[in-house]
Amino acid sequence: NVLLPVHINAVSSVVGFAEAASGVVLVIGLMSLLLWLPRWRDFSLLWLAMACGLWGVRGLIYFDNLVPGQPLLFEQLNAINALLAALTIAWAVLHLLRPVTRRHVTVMRWATALSLLAFPLAELAGRGAAGARSLAQATGTGIICWLAVQIWLRRRSMPLRRFVAFTLCIAALMAALGHDLMVVAGLLPPTSDAYVFWGFVAVLIGFALMSGEYVVMTLNRAERSNEELELRVAHKSAALESSYRLLRDSEQETARSQERERLLRDMHDGLGAQLMTALRGVERGALTPVQVAQSLQDGLDELRMLMDSTDMGHYLPGALATWRNRWDSRLSAAGVQLAWRIDDSLDGIKLANDVALQVMRILQEAATNIVKHSQARGMALEAAVREGQLHIEVTDDGVGLPEAATRPGARGLKNMHYRAAQIGAQLQVTRQPLPLTGSRVWLVVPLDGSA
Repeated sequence: NVLLPVHINAVSSVVGFAEAASGVVLVIGLMSLLLWLPRWRDFSLLWLAMACGLWGVRGLIYFDNLVPGQPLLFEQLNAINALLAALTIAWAVLHLLRPVTRRHVTVMRWATALSLLAFPLAELAGRGAAGARSLAQATGTGIICWLAVQIWLRRRSMPLRRFVAFTLCIAALMAALGHDLMVVAGLLPPTSDAYVFWGFVAVLIGFALMSGEYVVMTLNRAERSNEELELRVAHKSAALESSYRLLRDSEQETARSQERERLLRDMHDGLGAQLMTALRGVERGALTPVQVAQSLQDGLDELRMLMDSTDMGHYLPGALATWRNRWDSRLSAAGVQLAWRIDDSLDGIKLANDVALQVMRILQEAATNIVKHSQARGMALEAAVREGQLHIEVTDDGVGLPEAATRPGARGLKNMHYRAAQIGAQLQVTRQPLPLTGSRVWLVVPLDGSA
């Protein structure tokens, strides 16, 4: 009567602690499973979750006051549970240490399969259940010992702190296993407490702490890698931006150099040639004052077009408007009325500087021929965009160009065709069909995406 309450209190305390420990182990298993789901290649967490699940369920059932099912089956399942717990713990540790070799897989599979095969054979034979349990316990103990050897062999490849932690956990479990085996062998009193449950709990908690540290270190390493990657991307972006800036500056300098070369070439071939011709004519006395004035006017027009060509490429209607503003008064002074018909399709059309300059020169040559040779009273200029090409037509109502001006070898016509060829354009200079009078200049310029 005196010892019974003490015994009941002691058992209740042990059961309470065991249930609490089982709950902790199950929580650790659930957390390991949740950590494994987004990191499904990290099998150490999966095996840890399985080991915690097996041992947590065993603790809740084994320390219950009621034995579920048949007592013999209950004892058999306890032995199987212990074997599988040892196996999953070994797998978890090996996957954490890495690498898991094919030899490891073969040894673990055969050892576990042979031990589990003993249980159905004992059931079929009707005897040998105790031997099957002993084999399972011995196999589980052997797996733990083999795991201890693997940890020792890999001690140089792991941090000292982790090696010490693994060693302490495995030593605690092996001490608990040794104690319980001595109780089973009769070397210790049968009333001694069983420690294998607590040994496995210690191993699971210790390994969970190390796995948590491993996960944290992995996340920190990934975070540092991301920071390093962002830093490298920033450096590469800065380098690319610098290279792009240098390339852009180089392209701008090349464009400016090409523009200067074009202007110098045009000044030499156009304005320079005109001024030189006028100078030689004046020196020889071969030009009348009117011819000198006309030559100087042509040179001034050429200079103005060269100056305008730096802006002509921005907007085609603006370039045509500049040409009209320059020639309207001169045509009126010559008694020629200008009809200006610009289609809305020209809105937004842009030409390169050299293309715009050649177009304006062709128009100037056409207007000059009308003023000098056609005796026209009216001139019409039409411009439109059709099928990706710029169409410009200049007509007059005069007598038409004389044969000397329209023959292929004539200087004016030759210059116009040369300028059209320079920009890949088509040019036709003809008389207007009867009953109309006068001449017709038709220019077709490919836009080539200039719009």
